[in-house]
Amino acid sequence: MSTALQHNRTAELTLTQLLDANQGFALLARGTTNHCPMAMIALSKMHASPARLREYFAQWQEKYAIYSDTDVVAIKRENWQHSLGQVEDFPALHRCFGAWIAEQGVAKLLVEVLGQIPFAPASGAFHAAIRLAYGLEVGHHGEIAAALAALVTGHLALPLPQMKDEKELMTAEAALAVLSQQMAGRHYGGPWITTQLRAVALDPDFVRYLPQVTLATTNSGELITELATLAIRLYWQTKNFTSLHMVTGLHAARIVCEHLQREFPAELLTHLLPNLMAPLWSAFAAAYVALGAPALAPLPQIEPDALALDWPALLARAVQSNNDHTIKMSYSCWQEAQHYLPQRQRQPQQQQPRQPDEICAADLYLAAVRRMLPV
Repeated sequence: MSTALQHNRTAELTLTQLLDANQGFALLARGTTNHCPMAMIALSKMHASPARLREYFAQWQEKYAIYSDTDVVAIKRENWQHSLGQVEDFPALHRCFGAWIAEQGVAKLLVEVLGQIPFAPASGAFHAAIRLAYGLEVGHHGEIAAALAALVTGHLALPLPQMKDEKELMTAEAALAVLSQQMAGRHYGGPWITTQLRAVALDPDFVRYLPQVTLATTNSGELITELATLAIRLYWQTKNFTSLHMVTGLHAARIVCEHLQREFPAELLTHLLPNLMAPLWSAFAAAYVALGAPALAPLPQIEPDALALDWPALLARAVQSNNDHTIKMSYSCWQEAQHYLPQRQRQPQQQQPRQPDEICAADLYLAAVRRMLPV
């Protein structure tokens, strides 16, 4: 066995062991949510060593971890929907879903949960969806069960666009322009993203002005790519914490939808994907309004030094961070940039500032991570 292969297997085993240990942690942590499993998976995907994974877990356990309540009343499988929006049910529902997966597999539970309740990707400030995506990426049943339990118990439903004539459907960028024109500059109280999103949902103007965009029927990639491009532009423009979660949340949505498209037949996707895409658009729009609905700025000029480091060099820096948002943002930007590399490769490398008409999303993802990480 080669040294590289042995290293990869050791890293995978270490990650699995640490994710198993994380199953004892509560949904929330000290002053935050339980980012630990998401950060560890992102670190692993960015080629962190087994020692680095153990180091990250140890510091999280010491500083932030809260252990989950083990004295809980069991939830019967047929009653799982009663836990919708009941965050105190998370430990019991996590166990219920874990047993369900062990007996019938991941696919059965995914269809049950995503098909029976309205999809709410903004739940837990997008963290439930991110946790689900990462769990699916590494195939960890405990993480998938935890993520689905978090989606249910932390369910944050947002208004959907009112049905309009098909002639009124628009692109997401045009829809943001409408929201900015009508709702720019509004402030929604509370320090937490979920608090702000709930306030947006209660604003009658959000329901009134929320446009309807064209949704996917059998392939989600087009809308997700459109939203993801807008998200990284907003993050570059605002440096806002909410816009960071829009970037990582869209990456998670892509992972989940691509998993569904690989694993499920087309006739099921025809029903399932539109039920996921409409709430995804509403969550994105609500987050945009929560951060102030700023008019989307023209693409910037990017100086050469912002693009000087390549991804391997940036990832080597990212894996040394203990900041969970820096870790996840670096991973999401790296992965999302791959969708635009053919566009970038068609343009010549240069040492002069890259002008707005030469910018593509791959540049923004790279420059955003470069700006985030210390020199």
